[in-house]
Amino acid sequence: MGASRLDTTICTAAARAALRSLYGASVGFEPESIVEANLIVLWGANPLVTNLHLWPFVQQARERGAYVVTIDPLRTDTAARSDEHVAPLPGTDAALALGLMRHVRDAGAADEAWLAAHTTGWPELRARLDDWPVERAAAECGLPAGTIRRLGERIATTRPTAVRVGLGLQRHHGAGQAIRAICALPLVTGDFRYPGGGALVTTSGHHRVDNGPVIRPAGMPAPPARSLNMSRLAAVLTGEADPPVTSLVVFNANPAATAPDQARLLTGLGRADLFTVVLEQRWTDTCDYADVVLPATMQPEHLDLQTSYGHHYTTLNLPVTRAPGEALPNTEIFRRIAAALGIDHPAFRDSDEDLARQLLADAPITYEELRERTYARLTGVPVGSAPYAEGGFPTPDGRARLHDPALAALGVDPLPGYTPPAEAADPELARRFPLTLLTPANRYLMNSTFASLPWHTRRAGPPLVHLHADDAAARGLADGDAVRVHNDRGAFLAAVAVDEATRPGCAFTYKAYWARRSPGRSTVNAVTGVRDTDLGEAPTFHDCRVEVEPVPAELLTAEPPLDEVAEPVAAG
Repeated sequence: MGASRLDTTICTAAARAALRSLYGASVGFEPESIVEANLIVLWGANPLVTNLHLWPFVQQARERGAYVVTIDPLRTDTAARSDEHVAPLPGTDAALALGLMRHVRDAGAADEAWLAAHTTGWPELRARLDDWPVERAAAECGLPAGTIRRLGERIATTRPTAVRVGLGLQRHHGAGQAIRAICALPLVTGDFRYPGGGALVTTSGHHRVDNGPVIRPAGMPAPPARSLNMSRLAAVLTGEADPPVTSLVVFNANPAATAPDQARLLTGLGRADLFTVVLEQRWTDTCDYADVVLPATMQPEHLDLQTSYGHHYTTLNLPVTRAPGEALPNTEIFRRIAAALGIDHPAFRDSDEDLARQLLADAPITYEELRERTYARLTGVPVGSAPYAEGGFPTPDGRARLHDPALAALGVDPLPGYTPPAEAADPELARRFPLTLLTPANRYLMNSTFASLPWHTRRAGPPLVHLHADDAAARGLADGDAVRVHNDRGAFLAAVAVDEATRPGCAFTYKAYWARRSPGRSTVNAVTGVRDTDLGEAPTFHDCRVEVEPVPAELLTAEPPLDEVAEPVAAG
């Protein structure tokens, strides 16, 4: 059609770009091997909420004597169950990683032989570390120097060490450099030599499922077209795109609830000249701005093939029930639209089973075998193995790149370094908006999915903003008080939760509530900004400054009108 292409940046783009630079792809240690680790560092990761299938392996390692450290500005459920919690200032992870590497280097614990054999750029990085004494890292991170030294000594003397990195920390301006620095640490220590050693952000680069031929089959024309960044949708719909976008199809997404700069986004979605189609299961905030809503199927109602970014298994999802009403799989809706438009390429006649077979064409299993087994390990990485013990990273020469000259063309330091957060490190902004706001995941929601279902919303609870007792007292606030959280972009309403989950100067609230079910009909994304990360052009949800002020309690208790409660859209 020549329609604009979409840069799918909103989830893992910064991490993918950083891993591609360092390791050659989104790869890392084999996750089940973490049971062999003697030190486990959960860096910006909260597996008890967001990576639950990893936690039993962490527990097995602890039973064997492993020491578990969580690095997170927030005292998460995982941090509370760890042996140690290190809470740096938000967005300073790269500074902490550089300080730890400096301690490892000075302790004589760098694995010089392994580095020489399986990396490039260690001499340059070793020299860079002269600039990162522990004291400097401590000052940047807001931590005692002794905390960094003790952790550095533990890393220097413990093999194997596993560093499991969460995706939340790649949502600030310096995200790419943060991921590169953290994932360079186990290269310096040589931990990839051992099962249970190394770093892991995402396993997606291990999966042997090639989606290229399905995205653009052989012989399908590729007319010239621009690419638009989905994380910048608020800007794209309000002037950044020239010529303007005049037709929008939304599927598998609820951007009115999940995209940054909510007020500007809703202005764009509300443009009279924008024709919007939404494929959906329930009536979401985004449906309010649609010209057409088409009912889509749910997971038990369609065939699908699923890889993973947290493990090495591929799953064939088989339908187990008929879809209600007029609901159709997204793929069938696209096939019918193509037919209505007169697009007769044979790819649009492929069934979902045909597509699954094409995706599995180079996999070590047939469609029939996977249908019988329903899931299989298709990555070629054995359970409990050390896939990069002898190098073999997916780079042209098989070496990990501690120095990547290609980054210079992007204006990024070729060596792992520290890019400060944009808002959190801005002293003038800090004077006006003294709290750095983080927006982690709620254990009862999956992004914005389930946020209209009573069972989930009762357990998720109403929107809260968590404050340290010092910050609450400075504002005359007590637990349960109604507040307005605001900055120059917008505001949302919440109740205060005063607890020890945050450090002073840092607040948090859970992401992905729907505006139609929230007080004031706005959510946390009313205050998040459209800004790109240093690598990957990804969003910066956690690089956000706000202030909190009291409001009348009755503002939190207004119920949405009955006709605005989200109902299923499939019964046609």
